[in-house]
Amino acid sequence: MRIIVALLCWLALAASAQTYPNRAVKVVVPWPPGQATDIAARVVAERLQVALNQPFVIENKPGAGGAIGSETVAKSAPDGYTLLAASSGPLSIMPHLQKTPYEPLKDFAPVSLVAATPFALVVHPSFPANNAREFIAEIKANPGKYTFSSSGTGATAHLFTELFNSMAQIQARHVPYKGSAQGLTDVMNGQITYTIETVAATAGHIKSGRLKTFGVSTARRTAALPDVPPLAESAGLPEY
Repeated sequence: MRIIVALLCWLALAASAQTYPNRAVKVVVPWPPGQATDIAARVVAERLQVALNQPFVIENKPGAGGAIGSETVAKSAPDGYTLLAASSGPLSIMPHLQKTPYEPLKDFAPVSLVAATPFALVVHPSFPANNAREFIAEIKANPGKYTFSSSGTGATAHLFTELFNSMAQIQARHVPYKGSAQGLTDVMNGQITYTIETVAATAGHIKSGRLKTFGVSTARRTAALPDVPPLAESAGLPEY
């Protein structure tokens, strides 16, 4: 069994086992720097380092929709000194779509939920639509013309977007990346039409005007983007 990701429950562990940790702890992030999981892992690692008086070192190992970094932890020594900043894609989605080099329920031991983040549908500011319904109409009128990015085949963002496409009855070509950062960059420079990515990764670009958004994935508006409606409302997809 391996450790997945640490949060405040490590404080309770430290109280009951004063010898842990007695050296540096590696936190593997299976995504590139700047992705939502990476941001959350760095915040947690910093707090744990202060609380437990040992280094918690972030190591980014992106690729294969998060499977490469996850496999690294699955094959590490089960001693608590290699943690995985896990996300839903490589652990709960990908194993149902393809064979993975690890078995989530057998190879990992969950420690704590770190965070939950909403997603946002974003496009380049020049895209010829002013709201989600106009966006859907434009894509629907041009099946196969447009593209969407994701942080990897089988990643959460990929399935979020495929679900949206299916419910909206639109067709676009999927372009997978090793993480969200490069995909978002290509949306901002016009090479990719749209993506549905975490608010953590997109909010800054939306506020700066480098991206335009048509809605968020949550049932209610999110505090990070209070002026952006839920896609269920703005796109007329109440089940999304």
